[in-house]
Amino acid sequence: MSFFLTKLWQRKDKPSVNTDVIDDSLQSIFLSEIRSAIKWLLDIQDSQTGGWGWIQHIPPNEQNTAEVVYALLLFLQEDLYRKDESRFLVEKRIQYIARGIVHFLIKVEEHAKLSIDWIWVLRALLQLKTYWNRTPDYDPIKNSLNDALEKELEKECYTGYQAEQAIDAAIANCIQWLLKNQGAQGAWSDTETGPPNIIRTAFTIYTIADGRRALGERFAEVKPVIERAAYWLVQVQRKDGGWGCIPEPYNTATFPPIQLPEIDDQENSNPAATAYALLALGALNPQVFKKSIRRGVQWLINNRDRNTGGWPVFREVGIRNGNVFTFRHFSTAWTLAALLKVNPDIILSTDAHEALQYLLTLQDPYAGGWRTSSDADPTTWASVNAVETLLSLENTFHNIGGLRFSKLVAEWRKMKMEKEVEVIKLLGIPFAFNYPMSILFSSFFTAVLFSIVGGVMFFDWSKLVRSILCSGLTIIASIPWVIHFVKFKFNDWSPALQLVGLFVGFILAVILGLITLL
Repeated sequence: MSFFLTKLWQRKDKPSVNTDVIDDSLQSIFLSEIRSAIKWLLDIQDSQTGGWGWIQHIPPNEQNTAEVVYALLLFLQEDLYRKDESRFLVEKRIQYIARGIVHFLIKVEEHAKLSIDWIWVLRALLQLKTYWNRTPDYDPIKNSLNDALEKELEKECYTGYQAEQAIDAAIANCIQWLLKNQGAQGAWSDTETGPPNIIRTAFTIYTIADGRRALGERFAEVKPVIERAAYWLVQVQRKDGGWGCIPEPYNTATFPPIQLPEIDDQENSNPAATAYALLALGALNPQVFKKSIRRGVQWLINNRDRNTGGWPVFREVGIRNGNVFTFRHFSTAWTLAALLKVNPDIILSTDAHEALQYLLTLQDPYAGGWRTSSDADPTTWASVNAVETLLSLENTFHNIGGLRFSKLVAEWRKMKMEKEVEVIKLLGIPFAFNYPMSILFSSFFTAVLFSIVGGVMFFDWSKLVRSILCSGLTIIASIPWVIHFVKFKFNDWSPALQLVGLFVGFILAVILGLITLL
């Protein structure tokens, strides 16, 4: 978070933005991080096929290739590339990208096996069409990519095909496959015999709803299909507000002949599945599904890992080529993206700040790619997820107004000073203490009340009155310690002190009550 705040601090006293001047601190908060990730992705591309695996030196596949192509196009479309002085997307690299698009995306039916493959290919193709439609015809990158695509298409015997025609045909193939393979409940599974899969269903809805402009008239054909799937998503939302990977009625019996003890966790709510569901409902119709969205958001906030600041990676168990396969989901990136989708103002919250800080720490400082945890290696899919989330954050920051956000962060920094600040509201009036002052105040408050208790003992009142007063005052003396323990949950030596204050206070209240009755 300190890295992120430093960048914001650099912007505070800058003059108004001149869009003709390239200035990272003004034009983009996360350009350096995004640039490093994109460069790493390009460096590990397989030049023979133009594709990507999930790490370097792993055979390329359709899903990872589609993911990286999607991120590259998103980066170009957001106009950040034009603000980057390095301009690293050279002609030769464009040829490699075109090769990967034709080999893994245009020829989708030759490679895709699972629904996750088809969905990611569709997502990349829709982004390619969006890039095509929104980018001016005189753009050199667009023209170079168009020429390279048509050359690769000719090599693959797509004689006479223009690039746009080939893209449209591949999109139609993906839509047709998804329509054909939708389950009876309205959901999608990863294989023909697999159970309905919440993550796959949600991601299908999100991809189509988010790409409605690129789909054009075809969206009207698929809208009822994804609406049916969305209502199924709402039906299988768990009572706690989250979503699991597989709805509750399905169990290990739906994975024959797989019998894994951890498969039961697939049914429980997890941050990745919940984030996918929120993205789907938010992209399709946030007003219609606002109740489910609100419950899902609350589940995510309540289940954030307070130690790391983010959300744990979810490991989905599935089958690929007849073998057990684990799909890992970068929950922190997906969750931040989902929260921004359904409630952009949440970026101003402490939860989002800490999650963003954790996300930024996971970028490999040497390679530039993203890891899913501090002890993991960078992967293509994690880097793509992080890049997309940071681009969403870029748009959110600019939409809410840089000056407003900078002022809010400045106030937040001032309040925090060097350490965390605790704020207690009494009668609507906030009282703020840092760690040492809060301990000093609690100790002084307790000591004063204990002195009053001692004075009460000398008054010539009935034993019952003295007992009630002493017990009540002693319990009041323990209130600051109760607040520390219940609300603030310190992570250092103070929990022991809080517990001592809490229990000693009540024990003394009981003892003093008994003494005054004697």
